[in-house]
Amino acid sequence: MSAPNKRTIVQLLALFLLLAALPAGSWYYLKSGLDYHRKAMAELKDLGVMPMPQAILPAAGAALPADSLKNRLAITGFVSLSEEAALDQYGADLSKLHEQFDERKDVIFVTYAEGDSSSMTAFVDKYQLLDETQCYFFVTDAQQIQQAKAAYHLPAENPGQWWIALTDTNLKLRRFYEADKQAEVKRLVEHIALLAPRIKERDLLYKREREK
Repeated sequence: MSAPNKRTIVQLLALFLLLAALPAGSWYYLKSGLDYHRKAMAELKDLGVMPMPQAILPAAGAALPADSLKNRLAITGFVSLSEEAALDQYGADLSKLHEQFDERKDVIFVTYAEGDSSSMTAFVDKYQLLDETQCYFFVTDAQQIQQAKAAYHLPAENPGQWWIALTDTNLKLRRFYEADKQAEVKRLVEHIALLAPRIKERDLLYKREREK
């Protein structure tokens, strides 16, 4: 085959790739992303309104008044400070979540913990969850933690199960996650990313300028 003919074939193949193969690939990835988004959003339900902290504990209401919850995603955990292994897993996961969404002041983390104040302080210090603008911890007794779970309408089939509740910016409970399952925690991260308000381009530019 002559050199001109070879060049023509190569050019035709390149043209085919440009006009057919690449758009088809782009369409596939776009569709895959859309399907993923739809599936993830379908997993989020309307499970009622998030109970106000003051309805559960007066101290919680003082530290986290109702108006401070507006336009913020809330990730709420229910734990026992006496169950060390499960508490360590929760602490490690919560620390990672906080680190991942640390710049998002519209994402907050709330924990109701059965136990005593000294154990709570030790837990917060151990996992460096010291950001008082984003992390809120409330100590309860055995009766109060059950009241908190009931107020959130957590599944009652397994009373000993540790749960995390996700609330959207309209104060709607959207999903419950089993805190001891890493696949559930991973799904929580994906759902937070879907529900979190988009950062304005102007804010992104400002953040980048500060980091220079």
